[in-house]
Amino acid sequence: MSNPAPHNTLAARFSFEHVLATTQVHGNAGADSFSARALVDPEVVRLRHRVTLKKFEPALPRPNDRPARVTLRLRDGTTIQGECLSAR
Repeated sequence: MSNPAPHNTLAARFSFEHVLATTQVHGNAGADSFSARALVDPEVVRLRHRVTLKKFEPALPRPNDRPARVTLRLRDGTTIQGECLSAR
C-alpha cells in the first residue's frame, strides 16, 4: 500500500501516499481525487514524495488492531496530528 509514484489511477487507489496527498490538495479522497488528472497534478505529485509511512507503535489489541496516526508538518513549523484507533 506504499507507492509514492503510482503509474495509473488503479495504483493510486492503493497508494497511501496518493490518498494523503490528494486529500490535502483537494480536501477529500472522492472519485475525482483518483482521476488521471489528479494523478499528474504537480502539487499532489510533490506531496506524495513528502509522505513518510511508519508502523503504528505500540501495536494495539482488537478491536483497535488497525490504527492510524497522521502528522502534518506545515511550512511554518506547526504540527497537526490526528489518530484513529479502529478503522470502520
